[in-house]
Amino acid sequence: MNSNSSFYGGFHQNATPLPDTAGSSQARDSETLEFLKSILPEFGIHYLALFKEGYKFPAHKVYTDLETMAEAIEGMAGSKQLSVYHACASYQKAVIELDELDVKGNPKRKYRSWHNFLF
Repeated sequence: MNSNSSFYGGFHQNATPLPDTAGSSQARDSETLEFLKSILPEFGIHYLALFKEGYKFPAHKVYTDLETMAEAIEGMAGSKQLSVYHACASYQKAVIELDELDVKGNPKRKYRSWHNFLF
């Protein structure tokens, strides 16, 4: 990882980049995966929150395994317009629908809610 990375929430931050792993993308992928394995349960739904420059709210990406999540993080490394955060939990489902309706009459959706934690 170089000092241009813009990862937060436990990942890489401009002031504190991860050690350079001889420039090998495989080594970085492995390091990122090992980090995820040390803080997240192996099973369940995992989220990345992607904050894009110029947007007020993040986009949420869902991953069902840590390997794919680590690959996605490494694929976004070095982006100057994107900051990536991770949720420090696992969830039962990618989304849950509530009984309450939105303005269009569709069930409201929750993504990262205590109702959806994987215990």
